[in-house]
Amino acid sequence: MSITFNLFDGEVSKNYKFLKISLQVIDKGDAGGVAIWTYDYEKLNEDIPPPYRYLDLITEGTKDIDVHLLKA
Repeated sequence: MSITFNLFDGEVSKNYKFLKISLQVIDKGDAGGVAIWTYDYEKLNEDIPPPYRYLDLITEGTKDIDVHLLKA
């Protein structure tokens, strides 16, 4: 399963031409699963840092979902 988010406008458009975040989930059967996040972006200029802020947000969200699913 995979899903892609195309982020634009607001804060994103101040720093990036585009920011696309994709999630691919791979089922590992009884061993659980693996979530792979991929970032594709283009900065408006070279002085802009990579979108680490969004990476931190996604990492924390993924951990929260994992805890929730393990309780189910």
